[in-house]
Amino acid sequence: MLENQDEKHYFHLKLFIIITIMFINDLRNVNNAALVGGKAWNLAKVLQTGFRIPETKVINIDALNLFVSFHNLKHKIEDHLAVNYKDSKSISESYKSITELILSSDIPVGLRQEFEPVFEKMLADSTFGLAVRSSAVHEDSTETSFAGVFDSFINVISMEDIWEKIKSCWLSSWSPKALRYMSKMGIKPVITGMAVILQEVIPAECSGVIYTADPLTGNPWEFVINAVPGLSIDLLSGSGKGDFFRTGWETGKIIESEIIQKHEYLKASENGLSRVEIKKDSVDKPVLDDYMISYLANTARKLDEKYNKRLDIEWVWINRELYIIQLRPLTAVPVFFPVNLDHEQNKRSWGPALTTLPLRADQHPNLLTPLYSDYSEAEMWHRYQPEDIILTSICSYTLDVNGYRYWDTDKQPNFMEFFDHPGEYESWILKNEPEYRERWDKRKDELQEIKDIAVNAIENNEHSFELIPSMLEVMDRLWDLNSFGWSGPQALGWMCEAALDSYLNENNIKADIYSLIFGGNNSYTYRVSEALYDLGKTTDEKEVLSVFNNLPLNEIIPHLNISFKDSAFIIKLESLCWKFGKTPPSWIDRPSFWNKGSFDIQIVNAIKKSMQNKSRDVRELQNKSQKNRLEYVKSIRENLKNSKSCDLERFDRLVELARYWGQALNDRHGLAVGLLYEKELIWYTGCRLKSEGLLNDVEDILVMKRSDLEKIKKGTDLESLKDIYLNRLHEFMKNRRLTPPIMPGSQKAKEIQKPVIPEKSSKPGAIEQTYKGKGFSGGFVSGNARKIENLFDEEELDSLYENDILILPYETAFHYADWHSLLTVIKAVVSPGRPSHHLAQVARECCVPLVGHVSGDLNKIPEGISITVDGTKGLIRVVS
Repeated sequence: MLENQDEKHYFHLKLFIIITIMFINDLRNVNNAALVGGKAWNLAKVLQTGFRIPETKVINIDALNLFVSFHNLKHKIEDHLAVNYKDSKSISESYKSITELILSSDIPVGLRQEFEPVFEKMLADSTFGLAVRSSAVHEDSTETSFAGVFDSFINVISMEDIWEKIKSCWLSSWSPKALRYMSKMGIKPVITGMAVILQEVIPAECSGVIYTADPLTGNPWEFVINAVPGLSIDLLSGSGKGDFFRTGWETGKIIESEIIQKHEYLKASENGLSRVEIKKDSVDKPVLDDYMISYLANTARKLDEKYNKRLDIEWVWINRELYIIQLRPLTAVPVFFPVNLDHEQNKRSWGPALTTLPLRADQHPNLLTPLYSDYSEAEMWHRYQPEDIILTSICSYTLDVNGYRYWDTDKQPNFMEFFDHPGEYESWILKNEPEYRERWDKRKDELQEIKDIAVNAIENNEHSFELIPSMLEVMDRLWDLNSFGWSGPQALGWMCEAALDSYLNENNIKADIYSLIFGGNNSYTYRVSEALYDLGKTTDEKEVLSVFNNLPLNEIIPHLNISFKDSAFIIKLESLCWKFGKTPPSWIDRPSFWNKGSFDIQIVNAIKKSMQNKSRDVRELQNKSQKNRLEYVKSIRENLKNSKSCDLERFDRLVELARYWGQALNDRHGLAVGLLYEKELIWYTGCRLKSEGLLNDVEDILVMKRSDLEKIKKGTDLESLKDIYLNRLHEFMKNRRLTPPIMPGSQKAKEIQKPVIPEKSSKPGAIEQTYKGKGFSGGFVSGNARKIENLFDEEELDSLYENDILILPYETAFHYADWHSLLTVIKAVVSPGRPSHHLAQVARECCVPLVGHVSGDLNKIPEGISITVDGTKGLIRVVS
């Protein structure tokens, strides 16, 4: 029989520990940042990367959670967190009450018995005591450092002192200073968001901090070191100064130094901390010698490269060994981006280019891959523009600064501005469209020729100088084919729709033009959806089905590719990927450039929904769409017969034009097949260059420019080419360290707004019963409102089901490649702005209602509520 409340809590605590969790973690085994906080998570990664840190344990946030629950403190802390942070008196008084409450509350017996054997061993092994340090959930992150906000303690030498300092760290997460900082940074405070680090104190001979960018200028090409003899507590708190060194980011060589006079230092001993006087003949000596500076800088560079972030690193030296004490992303540094535009360039407004060039995952989206730097997106958009109008309204100029590409953001005219009336579109189309159609009809032959060149080069050549001509030809031909795809197919669909609409108005026929062009003609995206559906339906291997049912979307194919590599499913998926230009499972071990988008969760989701009978067969949808279209066309033709200016041949021609170029927009995605073979040829060429001793890594072929590869083709000697390669790599890595501004130059930057994602509403509140918009795909359905913020999030995507109506959060629709497969699952799509033409075309092929340009606040529609969508009338109604 349990005699008292404490024993009862202890019994439940022991059961909780045994069944559920561990409260104290060794950093070697940490794999959950949310459990141990930012500071401990960063240290864990340092240790797991192979660098030295002091002996460290972390008391995770579950310990605080249990402490709060044990003493029923949740509501009291909630009341404290609800105090107005701007009212200094109220928040201070509230914090004082919470402090007294926490400090007077005993640590549960169970926690003591679980922790104290670990603490005793650490105290016994740590001659100079322990450091007890905060590790909050949001601490030391890229966005928020919380530097100086939470409490940390050093030279803790007794068990009771440890518990007191742990409580103090917990308390600091609710201090007025912390709450004001969180409010400023837009962070919602949580009751149990603080873990605590216990760390062996190293009796440092010298210590300090190194920044992998100059914190005053933001220059990432120079590291800054501050160093003091002994412990760096005064230096880090800002009350003391140290020696200053500036080093090159890549070489570790000293660029600048300033050595100060040092009269005493802080020393850790068995009896605690003490200040020791420095001998007179040593006051002017530098703390670090050249070897220590170079070693420290190179260690910092390796950590910087590992994190791909500029860092603030605390360190100590003892017995010629370096220990990392703390690491955090360097925040709030000035933007460093040297640029000098000429007078004409400064007249323009430059924004980040919407790059279509292949990228490595470790580079900024508008940092150029040098191999493709000779290709210009602006030129691609304009290569096949007609002389008399601009089909596609895209910038005319690009600018490369420090390896980053910008383009002119000034508004360009589109085709509508070149005509006085939509009725004039038709004559332009009849004159110019046949030339575009002839080229587009030949695209499959061109694509096959590109594939053949790549395959033949790989199969019949071994040396790099033999492969490079074919590689460059494939790159050029595919770029040209893409250039054509971004001209006619991008805009002619819209123009033909407008011409058809103008013709109907001319004849006073009120008709839904989208119902006239329903249904596809076996487009690329349709064939992909069909293949994915069939793969899901025909898969019957129990192991594969089990993996699909039990793993997250993003883990399914990597797991199958390792554990069931020879399964029929993986073999079929590999073939499907090569057929449709999707990254094949066999590329799983390749670097980011090659497997970017690999095992795409969109593909996996389509297969999974088919397996689970939660998607519709796209063939049935298209047949239904075609049937509806033919019936509607027939009815409009009957109406036209009564028109005075009836010309059925003209009507049929305009319908066919709109349908052809609408499908061309989806067929354009088929160019991905060429890109897949292009990547394979580049990979194979990179492998040869590495085996021949030119490259250190296969992926580094991307940092070579085509002019460099031309020299290899001409037989330039290997040694000089190696120098060229190393210079290219250095320049690329140097540029990659920059944080590019939204707009370079001195001109006034135009505001480039990010889409605002509305919060999901779960409370009914004031619901508008009817929302009016414009229908882009007809039909009437009822279902449940679903608001998905990110269709590339595996959990959100996996949660979509057959009765859902997707409400897009942005003014424009997602750039989502596989709408076909998604629209075989959900019932309808609603958008506050104009949906993409690609989405509209797919919706018509799948008989899925689509409404855009919706007036009213769609955020007021609660998540999961029943609604109806009328795609023909453009109406959304809340049912319940």
